[in-house]
Amino acid sequence: MSLSPYRFKQVISFQDQHYALVESPDCDFIYRVSGLSKRWKLDFRVQKLVRSGSCLVLLPSENFCKSYQLLFEDEISERKIMKKSFLLGDGYIIQRSSVAGGYTISDKPIDYSRKFSLDEESELLLPNKIHLFDIVMMRDGIVFTSSSTGIWEASLKAYWQTESQIWKEVKFPSSQHCKNHFIRWLGENQVLVASDKRAQYQRLFNWNVLSNDVKPVSSPSRDHILFQDSQCFLSNHKGYCELVAANDIYKTGYCKDFCKSEHLLTLIADAPASNQRLCSVQLSENSNNDSRLNIISKGLTIDLSGELVTSDNYDFDYTEENLDKGLMLRFKPTFKALGTVVFVHGGPGLCEGHRMRENVIELVDHGFEVISFDASGSAGFGRKFRNRLNGKHGSLDLSELELILRHKVNHFPIFLYGESYGGYLVLKAGIELSNLIRGVINYYGVTDWFDAMLDFKNLTGPLKRRMYKNFGNPNTEVGRDYLNQISILPEAKKLTIPIFTIHGSEDKSVPLSHSEKLYKAMSNAHSLSRLLILPGEGHEIRKYSNRKKAIKEVLNFLKKCLKSDF
Repeated sequence: MSLSPYRFKQVISFQDQHYALVESPDCDFIYRVSGLSKRWKLDFRVQKLVRSGSCLVLLPSENFCKSYQLLFEDEISERKIMKKSFLLGDGYIIQRSSVAGGYTISDKPIDYSRKFSLDEESELLLPNKIHLFDIVMMRDGIVFTSSSTGIWEASLKAYWQTESQIWKEVKFPSSQHCKNHFIRWLGENQVLVASDKRAQYQRLFNWNVLSNDVKPVSSPSRDHILFQDSQCFLSNHKGYCELVAANDIYKTGYCKDFCKSEHLLTLIADAPASNQRLCSVQLSENSNNDSRLNIISKGLTIDLSGELVTSDNYDFDYTEENLDKGLMLRFKPTFKALGTVVFVHGGPGLCEGHRMRENVIELVDHGFEVISFDASGSAGFGRKFRNRLNGKHGSLDLSELELILRHKVNHFPIFLYGESYGGYLVLKAGIELSNLIRGVINYYGVTDWFDAMLDFKNLTGPLKRRMYKNFGNPNTEVGRDYLNQISILPEAKKLTIPIFTIHGSEDKSVPLSHSEKLYKAMSNAHSLSRLLILPGEGHEIRKYSNRKKAIKEVLNFLKKCLKSDF
């Protein structure tokens, strides 16, 4: 089995060096990518690396960390505990104020704060209207927050104290229907923001916070802009990461994370025909010349001496094909195909299935051709393409899936494989297109849309309205009728072909109850149908042992279906 036990969580630039946070089955590593490669084995699981003063801080969670470790002068410190304060994801320190109530915030280096503690009289006392979970960063006394206002929208705000100690609030000037999010602090009270401003694709804007002045920045039109400066432009677009530099465009796999220093860009990218990799891109000193970039792909493995080294394993052939809407990738085995597995991504609003790439590799290695395509609602093709699915769930996308099954498949029998919303769609196909397919693999798919919408009962304002507009309001008769109409449970008795479902016990996005209720409602279930529950997993299977178990069970299911006479 070629399933790699190593996954990249994050890359970060620190003191002119690039570091990668790597997850392994037993522990986490820090792996120095640039210069002389080196790795450090960590004492506890690390979710995020942040810079603070002369240290690289290792945090055990994304937010609200009481414990941490430091990478300082090439050594990893012992685990440290903050008794009165805690750290947030950008490295700033927050503690409850004993003087005025509420919370104080500081961006002083953690080594300074640990030695001298926070001075409540000199630190900023956050106003009560700032929610801690919304804080994304603090720079030069300015606190930035970002909160969701819709499926694709976010509200970006900045807060700072005037000379009279009064907090001033400024919101990035945009409409409720405009996607915007923080990109990069530019200094001198300016921040770079990506926003689509009702257009088809995102554009960049320079926002001067103090004057509340917004100026457009010349940039390519792309979805999911990640970064731009005088050297390069980076975005996830149409299922790939596109790097624009020196008037050339370079395409890698979908970018999960990146970091940049003066002459080097490192990104985590899952190239379509490989497992997750690092791409190290040497940037020229003069970004306007014609020199080409040197892209070196690095996959991780362990050599005979136990060292973490780069590897070229996990590769296979694929072709890219254009559809009327979106793209399709065809992954081909090296020998005669046993059949075809059509993969449907989640979202809706993601794109071709980069999150399940290692599973695709296993399927191809075991003789299946795999087709992965962009369904309606995919990201990367503009807002119009994303929104065309609204009010047509389980119908428009199902008709497009049927076209794939009827006109793009070269090897039979056909199996469907979907995650999250894609799981819902392949179950829908199992009901309405059962004559075309042999079996369905459902990763934590939605089965009850009425219940799914009730999960949003605690959300308020634009986000709730947007969700209800897209999927239906469970508090109205029309909304309830639509949600029941597109749900799987009312028609579960029609699922007579083999259905194999994998679900995490701790899934908060699509609770396990969706799958449990499905199997109770499948009164005519095939003898090969079964539910595999993975303890401790959420809305993505993270543990190597569970990932390995899941794909092993998927392969066993496919083999049994091939042998079954029905």
